[in-house]
Amino acid sequence: MKLVVDRIRENPSIKIEAVKGVDDICSKCPHNVENRCIKPGRDLEEFDREVANRLGINIGRKIELRILLDLIKKKIKPEELRVICKGCEWLELGFCEEGLRRKKL
Repeated sequence: MKLVVDRIRENPSIKIEAVKGVDDICSKCPHNVENRCIKPGRDLEEFDREVANRLGINIGRKIELRILLDLIKKKIKPEELRVICKGCEWLELGFCEEGLRRKKL
């Protein structure tokens, strides 16, 4: 996660590609085996479809970071992460919800 965040901070005009399945954040996860998430009960494709639908973007589309962040701020409430990201280890740490709350102020 830190590598992805650092890359974004170094290049704020970066375009982010909406992907279906394993992405850059998942690359170092121990559940990532041959570019597939093997964690029981975790359906990344379902998660990706849910997020793309909520944001109104298409999988495979590259979108400017500032536009993506604006969509997230407008269309996803911090408390919705409990449903959207159910089962994610990052969610349990509370960083995502806290980050969304800060951006909403």
